[in-house]
Amino acid sequence: ETTRVYHNNITHNLITMAREAGLYEPLWRPEEIGVTQAATLLPLLREGLLQLLDDPGRFQPFNPSNGWGTYEGLVEFTRDYLVACVLYPDATITVSR
Repeated sequence: ETTRVYHNNITHNLITMAREAGLYEPLWRPEEIGVTQAATLLPLLREGLLQLLDDPGRFQPFNPSNGWGTYEGLVEFTRDYLVACVLYPDATITVSR
């Protein structure tokens, strides 16, 4: 039996922006960089979020032209994920694509 402590969803339309912030692998492919536990993901999310917040003008041009996904949405998603990792550092990370 497993217990889900956090679940969220984000559009793949933000991949280019996430790559620019160093968040693509941590958010979409953590297993490819050896991340399986929330505590290990924490510093990667923190660094990516700081990048996003430090220079919004750098990232806003990556807003998808189709309107599916925004800079603000990626910031909120990353922030929420970071908080969940802080609250549940021993949680196992799984990503569905």
